[in-house]
Amino acid sequence: MSFEEMNLGDLIAAAHDIREQKRALDKASKELGKEFDEMGIALVKKLDEQGVDKTTVNGIAISVSEQEMPQVSDWEALGEYIISKRFLHLLQRRVSATAFRELLQAGENVPGVDTWTKRGVNMRATH
Repeated sequence: MSFEEMNLGDLIAAAHDIREQKRALDKASKELGKEFDEMGIALVKKLDEQGVDKTTVNGIAISVSEQEMPQVSDWEALGEYIISKRFLHLLQRRVSATAFRELLQAGENVPGVDTWTKRGVNMRATH
């Protein structure tokens, strides 16, 4: 039976059931995402302990990735810099990591922002 053929009560009940299933799946996905992130941290630690940054095990290749990430230490200095240079593309709700890295690569010093290195694991099947 199509949704158009359902009466209002049945359609509301079916929509409610689907919403509850979706909520349960969203919750499970969030929990799995947290667990996966924790495993990524453990993998990076194990790889560091073994002195390797990539390996393949049972047909699964993993490698450590690193990206420069901005961390604002002085919003006033950063704000003055953004205004004076008209670099508004640096702003989101946080400093735009992509725009920040582009400026770093161009040799630009961005006042008021410190960097920290975000590390993660890339994973792909090799077979």
